[in-house]
Amino acid sequence: MRYKKKILKKQIKERKKREAQQAKLEEKERKARLKQQRRIEREETKKALARAKREREEEKRLLAEQVIEEPLIPKITIKNTISKEEKEQEEIEFKKRLLELRRIEKENIAREQQIRKEQKKYAKKRRRRLLKVFIKRSLFHFWIAVRTLTPVKVKEWLKQVFGVPQDLELKRNFYSIFLNSLSLFLLSYFIIFLFGQLIRIFFALGFDYQLILFYNKLYFDISVEDWSMDSVKILYSTIPFVGLLTGVIFLIMYGLYSRKGTKIRLFYLWGTVHGVNAFFGALFFGTLLEQGFGWVISYMYYMDTGKMVYSFIGLFALVSAGTLLAKSFYQSAQHYFGFIDDRNKKYFLNSQIVLPVIIGVFIIAVMKIPSDFYFETFDEMWFDILKSVGVYIIALPLVGMIRSFGPMYFGDEDSYSKITVDKKLLLYSFGLVILLRLLLHFGVHIG
Repeated sequence: MRYKKKILKKQIKERKKREAQQAKLEEKERKARLKQQRRIEREETKKALARAKREREEEKRLLAEQVIEEPLIPKITIKNTISKEEKEQEEIEFKKRLLELRRIEKENIAREQQIRKEQKKYAKKRRRRLLKVFIKRSLFHFWIAVRTLTPVKVKEWLKQVFGVPQDLELKRNFYSIFLNSLSLFLLSYFIIFLFGQLIRIFFALGFDYQLILFYNKLYFDISVEDWSMDSVKILYSTIPFVGLLTGVIFLIMYGLYSRKGTKIRLFYLWGTVHGVNAFFGALFFGTLLEQGFGWVISYMYYMDTGKMVYSFIGLFALVSAGTLLAKSFYQSAQHYFGFIDDRNKKYFLNSQIVLPVIIGVFIIAVMKIPSDFYFETFDEMWFDILKSVGVYIIALPLVGMIRSFGPMYFGDEDSYSKITVDKKLLLYSFGLVILLRLLLHFGVHIG
């Protein structure tokens, strides 16, 4: 099928080339005809002017040679009269020929314009026809690809998309970096999540509220009348502010920690990302969907314009965070590589950042799906999922900035140890996820 498609493209290209050559030849012939016509017109004009000049010279010569005699005066007058009549007749004929030439030229121009319009119309119809054929063929090939899709093909396609190397040792290193980064990604998120929920429980107990802690949320087992303006502002702004404060602390710890401990530094970097997203992601999606942190904004009685401004501030902060953290993530390659440049940048970027973000956000989003919708609505579930997807907004400028960075050297490559999976780290992170899912499946009643 690829060979047929290649032949079809070649035929279409040759047909277009022939049509372009034919159009050039027609344009060249048209210009030649127009040039010939104008040349003939100029020659006829020169002849008419030369004839008139000769006649004027002849008249001057006759007037100079004529003898003033009475018998000759009538003859000269008759000859002059005849000469004027012939001259007028020639001028009339010249004007007629000139008008005829102009009329022919206008007809030729109109005919050429009509031909151009017809060619454009034909080209437009041809493009539409070729587009329909291209769409049909594309859909046909897509349908064939879907019907012949197998798990092996999907696996190979994913490996090509994410740049998984074919070499066995490089592939093992790729998956080792990916699992280490994913473990730190999940561990930092759930630590911030649990810390925020504990602070929220502490404030909720101050209002004498009964609570149920699930693996995905904190449910307030109270009636609608028990809510007050202060409780809404405090309880629904606790997690965003705790997340922002924890993210700032993680960023400070990242700057203070030794450069040799890249793994723990990566933990602080992912914690900064989750902390920023906990505040600004909740601000952005909350004001748009009027859920979570958006209720705090609503209870401040801002108009729609003010809510829109807050949502833009949240979006701008997420993009800015990704841009500012790009260099720090780029330097996190020092634990695995002695240098990073165009040869291993894509390899590092996919294994350390892209794949952990995609898989990690997917796991977090799955954890946001409740086991019983009695304690949660669909709107609240989608808000929590979208808030976790806010990490993608941070990752997009982060990846874009890293692609634009130049090479960076960290030291002698021989001094670096072999890349392996940190099994303890993997056990802690995924064990924490499974433990939360099992222990908090039915909820823990508090108060």
